[in-house]
Amino acid sequence: DSGLGLRTLNNGVRNGGTQWRNLIRGGGDQPGEGRRSNMVKYDTPELMGFTATVNFGEDDLVEGGLRYKGEFGDFKMAAAIAYGQSTDGTGETGFQCLGNAAISPALAPGGSDRDCEQLGGSFSVMHSPSGVYVNFGAGYMEDNLIGVDPGLNAAERAASDDRSSFYAGEVGIEQKFNELGKTTFFLQYYKNEGGTQDSNFDPAGVSPSNDILGSEIEAFGGGIVQGIDAAAMHVYLTYRHLEGDVTTLEAQTDLDDLDVVMGGAIIRF
Repeated sequence: DSGLGLRTLNNGVRNGGTQWRNLIRGGGDQPGEGRRSNMVKYDTPELMGFTATVNFGEDDLVEGGLRYKGEFGDFKMAAAIAYGQSTDGTGETGFQCLGNAAISPALAPGGSDRDCEQLGGSFSVMHSPSGVYVNFGAGYMEDNLIGVDPGLNAAERAASDDRSSFYAGEVGIEQKFNELGKTTFFLQYYKNEGGTQDSNFDPAGVSPSNDILGSEIEAFGGGIVQGIDAAAMHVYLTYRHLEGDVTTLEAQTDLDDLDVVMGGAIIRF
């Protein structure tokens, strides 16, 4: 999860009615990521470590991607990149457009439509003998209708930013230090620069121009994951420190810093 766990903050971490996850778009998805949707998908056979994917569905959503997995001496490598376009007017797309333009209800359900595109990718490299690894991911989304979104007033539309982007990195080491299973220690960094969205941010509750025109989130974190092979289980403990700000037509507001500690276990079956 390149969002460093921001989806877990969707119940109760608020400022003026806006949740932390709203700053990385309403569904909590990163630019370059997406949700499940109704579509037809085709994966090609693997060729020299490469696999291609094409998706088509909804009304309309088109995506294409390329994945790679291979080994070079003592190094393991995995990488992926994908691009998508959406003009789905229902708001139930695989990835989430923010802007919409009022058009004839006969052309799109609810009298609105969407028009956005995004690109996302990641790569991971591990040195097998030592267990040292590096992960990196980045993505962006451009929403072509932000500048005409009727949910924003004229001044907000003129000052709007149609691009949201993020990048995230992780370094760590994974080794079998005990008989339970492999142990992973890691450090993470995350940066999100959010574009304009028709979403209210107004701590005082009085501003007539309070839609989010831009936002920024930085997160630093680390943790440990312990595998328990006999139970097919992983036990984890993580810490994350988040800082952010929100820009509206009237002001830029710094959010209170947020510190999050999470722990739990995952059993795979």
